[in-house]
Amino acid sequence: MAVALSQIITGQYIPNTTTTLYTVNSGETVLVNHATIFNADNASSQTLTLYVVPTGDSPGDENALVKNLSIASERTDILEELNGHILNAGTTIQAIASTASKLSIQVSGTVRT
Repeated sequence: MAVALSQIITGQYIPNTTTTLYTVNSGETVLVNHATIFNADNASSQTLTLYVVPTGDSPGDENALVKNLSIASERTDILEELNGHILNAGTTIQAIASTASKLSIQVSGTVRT
């Protein structure tokens, strides 16, 4: 068994349609250590909905971590709701933003293979 610290999502803009940002590879387990969201819009707040979706499931209220979370203009927030989650093989992190290419997400974690 190998364990490595990894940036699993690197500065990725979130679109305004629900999109898979990360999928845990087969044979891996991920412990999310830190997650941040930045609103690059210099005039308006933006909202974020974030899901952790088990293999074979679809994003919905039952696997939402945050729903319509408001992020102030030009602000970085820590996504405490994602920190500490254990993600098994096939699990996805999915998200949607109120406006495309305004919210940028970064996530680091411990990957065990």
